[in-house]
Amino acid sequence: MGAPAKGVKTCIKYGIGIDEYKELFLLGTELGLIDKSGSWFKFNFISDQEETPSAQGEQNSVSYLRENPHYTKQLNDMIRSIYFGQEVETEKSQKN
Repeated sequence: MGAPAKGVKTCIKYGIGIDEYKELFLLGTELGLIDKSGSWFKFNFISDQEETPSAQGEQNSVSYLRENPHYTKQLNDMIRSIYFGQEVETEKSQKN
């Protein structure tokens, strides 16, 4: 049982369950890692490209994360470090 007067929002898709990509997208938007301007979303957490990627609409933005697992992992790691204060292991430290 949860605490009284607390609520949870989540996206559940038929045949899939909880949509992990949409959850990451919503958390990233809430934390300012993804900027919203009208119907456009700009992925500010991506720093390895000359031009910051953007997508029009929530569904296209979630599809971008689904199609780019490297950026999804990067967003997930940043969210975890913000919420839990965890230093996430990088690929280099995992190889050593």
